[in-house]
Amino acid sequence: MFFLRDNYFLLLILTFASIIQANGINKPFIGHHDYNSAWHATAARNLERYGLVSTKFASVMNTDTQDKSKFGFYTHYPPLVPILIYPAFKVFGVHDWSLRLVPVLVTLTTIFLIYKTASRFFSKQIGLTAAAISAVLPLVIYYGKIPTHDLFALPFVLLSINFYFDFFSEKSKKNSTKLVTTLILAHLTHWSGYYLTPILFLHYLLFSKTRRKLLTSLMFPTLSLIMFLSHLLQTTWATASPVGGGLIDIFLGRLNLKDQLEGYSILNFFTTQARYLIIYYTRPVLFFSALTCLLILVKIIRNKLDQKSSVLLILLIFGLAHGLIFRNISFIHDYIITSLWPFFALATSFGFFKFLEYLRVKTFLPQITIAIVLLATILIERAEFTRVLKATTHFKDGVYVGQIIASVTKSGEKSLILSPDFKKYYEVFTNYYADRLIEYEIPPKRQLEKAILDKEYKLIIAFPKRDTPPEYVILLENYSKPTKTNDLIIFKI
Repeated sequence: MFFLRDNYFLLLILTFASIIQANGINKPFIGHHDYNSAWHATAARNLERYGLVSTKFASVMNTDTQDKSKFGFYTHYPPLVPILIYPAFKVFGVHDWSLRLVPVLVTLTTIFLIYKTASRFFSKQIGLTAAAISAVLPLVIYYGKIPTHDLFALPFVLLSINFYFDFFSEKSKKNSTKLVTTLILAHLTHWSGYYLTPILFLHYLLFSKTRRKLLTSLMFPTLSLIMFLSHLLQTTWATASPVGGGLIDIFLGRLNLKDQLEGYSILNFFTTQARYLIIYYTRPVLFFSALTCLLILVKIIRNKLDQKSSVLLILLIFGLAHGLIFRNISFIHDYIITSLWPFFALATSFGFFKFLEYLRVKTFLPQITIAIVLLATILIERAEFTRVLKATTHFKDGVYVGQIIASVTKSGEKSLILSPDFKKYYEVFTNYYADRLIEYEIPPKRQLEKAILDKEYKLIIAFPKRDTPPEYVILLENYSKPTKTNDLIIFKI
């Protein structure tokens, strides 16, 4: 009873956020950047199918039942995201909603931890407002149901920051164990976990008053080094090479050192990032966050940086790091700015109450009234954009073809899609929903005819409006009665 009384507003906020997140939880993986859902669902399904040890705790991207010697491993990220999805598949089965349930729980946990962090370092009032702001951010409303590494890292990052300040105040075994544990989990979730340790290293070195602080602060980069070596060991275990799965190529590409994206320039990069911030965080959030940044800058100039400002600075630097270092990926992936969510929530709330303090609004009723207006403004400003975003069906063709293949074929039967162009856009979605062996190519006609006679494929799908040559359709019509639907022609062999 006391818990309900003392946490009434928090429970109200979490209930509201749950209702928002539950809307569309069973939507197929067809939306904007929903390839993350199909991709991690494939890896998690293989964890459920083969077990953690057989998959070597790594992301196996094969479809259908495969011999372990033929596993294809994805090593570009730390392995924890599909491992966290795996229990949901194990308990509830492999469904669209059971996958989306996991990021929704991560989102709600993040909102709760933003509240706890703000309440601890600022005030309960600021914590509740930061949590409420989180619930109505366009970025959270849309990406709160999509499993991205950036989202999944946030609870561990927020816990690490809280445990760091416990450790900063008292260097006990209990505090160091909690801190190291959550830092390990952050490292296992996303590369952004590696940015937290140099930030904490510098903060401890600059502000700790303890003796031998350099030796203590070195624990942070040492932990990151150990975690990276562990990732290389796991990659070696899975692929027989420490850089297996194209780890170096993807690293250079995302650093913008190997391939430069079409239209990329420094000016375009920052213009694009500014646009992302406006549409996903809204102008009121940016305004009050800018006010908070100005207040922090004044404290730095006056050499009066306190713990509150330190927390905000840590969150800001952490939130900016991944997007600025790996500019190639953040140029095309708008969800990279998810890392800034805790900073914006806390900074907006803090700046908002500083603004009310400046206006001398100090009583509860005017404060909560103005806060509700702020929340409504954030919710309404990009309401149409958010609605359209939630309704996106970019990849429905890939899902549709996958569902057709799954309904017509059985496990072990192969299908051929005569369209490399279709593969380019839809392979991840079709493979997941089909869960069958699929080839995407246009083989020589003689080779295709032999494959038909040998019944190598159960199903062949042509896309005449894409890149399937007309003569291939004529050839297939000699062996099978076609079924035409949408822009594709299906031949059951």
